[in-house]
Amino acid sequence: MQAHRRINNLSYGPEAIKVISRAFDEAWSVVGGNFIEENYEQGRLRLAEALLSVARDCRNVESLKLRALKAMALSYADRPFDGAKSKRSDRLTSS
Repeated sequence: MQAHRRINNLSYGPEAIKVISRAFDEAWSVVGGNFIEENYEQGRLRLAEALLSVARDCRNVESLKLRALKAMALSYADRPFDGAKSKRSDRLTSS
């Protein structure tokens, strides 16, 4: 997938790449269910960008995961709502 390729092509050492990749996978397990199939890869790329924006000297998976999730959430807070549905909104409205 493009997101993992983007992470693996960075100029970080092998241990840092492992931490970043694991943090990405754990963060995606938190937010991935909020994306519909059509937006799945776009969501992964947005998470990768958020993760890389906070990856500077962080080598702790949990801390990096949380920082990436926060950065991703903040990036969405600045965007106008376009009315697109997500899996989560579908579940909430179908109850």
